Amino acid sequence: MRVLVLFVRHGAERYSHALDELTRLYERRAPRLTRSTIVIDNALPAGWSTELGPDSLLIGGDNTWWEFSGWQRAINQLGSEVKKYDVVHFVTSAFGTLYTDYLERFCPQVVELAAERPIAVGHIDYYPHPVRVGSFVSRHWIRSAFWLINTFELLRLRSLVSLDSVAELFASEGGWPFAETAPLSCGYQRLIHDWLTTDQGTGQGTTWHSRFELNETTRRLFQNKTVAILNEHLLSIRLRAQGTHLLDLTYLAEIGDEGRPVPARCPHWRAQMKMSRIPGREVLGDTTPE
Repeated sequence: MRVLVLFVRHGAERYSHALDELTRLYERRAPRLTRSTIVIDNALPAGWSTELGPDSLLIGGDNTWWEFSGWQRAINQLGSEVKKYDVVHFVTSAFGTLYTDYLERFCPQVVELAAERPIAVGHIDYYPHPVRVGSFVSRHWIRSAFWLINTFELLRLRSLVSLDSVAELFASEGGWPFAETAPLSCGYQRLIHDWLTTDQGTGQGTTWHSRFELNETTRRLFQNKTVAILNEHLLSIRLRAQGTHLLDLTYLAEIGDEGRPVPARCPHWRAQMKMSRIPGREVLGDTTPE
């Protein structure tokens, strides 16, 4: 089983211990996996490349669309070489923030399932209600900080960047940051605004660690972070659209712990959440299909 880890960061100062923590996680939870690591630093120029050690390389990235364009830079640089790997593991330097208990359920069996099936595996997050982005209505997604997929399903995507234009999204001035023509439901705009700039978050009991006051000096930061949020959500939407199922890592690990086979038909995401012992997931609220 060959695993390619694509670890993206923006400079080595923030989350300075994240790469070491990821290495220790592999050594503790999956020491026998054959692993190659490419560190993509979006603060370095695209042509930068240096070896960090055996099977470990540091390259310059592409920060145009944050982690998504950085990862795509690495995949483009590898070209057909990516097919040598059974699974690609995407990680950001912020993988150790917010809810992290699922990381201790990471194991070789999860990686093997990702290699064998048309699935993407990670931690499933969800909003308190469905939201609309463009013509899509969705409520859940896989957190992009730590997720796995086999190379066949990955290459079907063609690009990890889903949103590469912001022309209709944002207002150039005024109190509300979104344009009247923004292809986002009002509820989605409010969730993004509150998550990034207030201490109430999405109203689900969790707040973002780096929230900021929205004003003229932070307008660009708000826009960049919003695009990253949308690229994360749209990635999951596109995976589902191509027939790649989203499976929660905790759900998969608990099935393995109990000796049960993974169902041939992947359960609905709400069923996975209800079957997983994740704090706060017992009541999922709105059950509108999506």
